[in-house]
Parts: sequence; C-alpha cells; structure tokens
Amino acid sequence: MGTVDDLVERLTATLTELQVLFDDVGEDAWHAWVRDCLRLIGRGDARGLRKVRGAFGGMGSLNDVIIHPANGHRLPPGDVGRVNLRLDDLRTRLFDGVVALQRQLGSPGNSERTGSD
Repeated sequence: MGTVDDLVERLTATLTELQVLFDDVGEDAWHAWVRDCLRLIGRGDARGLRKVRGAFGGMGSLNDVIIHPANGHRLPPGDVGRVNLRLDDLRTRLFDGVVALQRQLGSPGNSERTGSD
C-alpha cells in the first residue's frame, strides 16, 4: 500500500495533474477547488482529504464534470473524447488515492494531520 507520505505524494501528484487539466480547458470552479485541496493537504490538514472525498457523489460532484465546448471549456470538439478519458482516469486515481490514504490513517478522514508535515 505504501507509507502515508508515499500516498500523500501520489494524491498531490494526481491533484496537480487535475489542476493542469482544468487550467488548460478553462474549468475555473474545479481548478479553484483543486488549489484549495492542495493547499490544505500540503500543510498536513486532514480537511483536505475530507474535501477530496466529499467531491465524489451527489449532484454537482466531480463525477458530473464533462469537459466540452458546450459547457464553456476551451478545447477543439475533436479532443472531447480524449480529454474526458483523461479526466475519468484522474478521477479514478484521485478517489482510489484518498480512500487508500484515509484507510492508512485509520479513519474516514477524521485524523488531525495527513502525515505530510
């Protein structure tokens, strides 16, 4: 499974990739969300893990994001499929990563620190 620090590093790498993707296509709201998660996790604040975990499920969740010019995103229509496959991969890695990290910490995100301090 890896150490807590390894899991935090993988999670932040995935978040950073997601941030770049959102920046590239002009997805400003989720870009800001990623930036906030990275800030919290970077300072060892477990609220960042809860914020990531909370983005999955329910209306308006990260699962609902579809990157498409019709949604105001900057990308050629021919890239829609490729970019959304990339988004799906990042979402899967993000969810799996936060679940693994919370499991390693022994709680569903209620720890005071993420181990990255």
